[in-house]
Amino acid sequence: MSRSCKICWIILAVFFVGNLVVLSLWLTNSGNSSQTGQLENKNKEKIKAQWKQRFMQKLELDDAQFDEFERLRNEHLKDVFIYQKQIDSLKEGLMNQTFTKSSDSAVVHDNINSIAELQKEIEFLNFNHYRKVRSVCRNEDQREKLDQTFRHWMEKPPGRHRRGRGPR
Repeated sequence: MSRSCKICWIILAVFFVGNLVVLSLWLTNSGNSSQTGQLENKNKEKIKAQWKQRFMQKLELDDAQFDEFERLRNEHLKDVFIYQKQIDSLKEGLMNQTFTKSSDSAVVHDNINSIAELQKEIEFLNFNHYRKVRSVCRNEDQREKLDQTFRHWMEKPPGRHRRGRGPR
């Protein structure tokens, strides 16, 4: 065998062993995916518990009030998500019109109007949701603290969770 042929066999052997190592690591980690998911769930639960404790302490809420806040929040997010899915679909249609050679201006106009109407509905949902949440407060002190907290959330800089957007 020539010297260059030996080098080729050595390189081939190194790649083969490397692939075996990667494959074995991948197979052992795929078996632990349920453990990884359990750890992620535990972390989410821990973060949620910490958030709940801070929120309850800040607003001086009891468990029943917090449970009602959470029920209202989940209901609100579900409602907003329905509208947001429709908006996303209309925006996709609008984007598709952008890339066609001859876009129909009536379709574009209708899509934009529909997006505006749906966004208007989301704003009404947000307003009514806040009124419902505010009614859970038992006294004016809790309402003022809730108002401050909501104002803080609404003034978050771009890039963080945006108001009016449901879960994605």
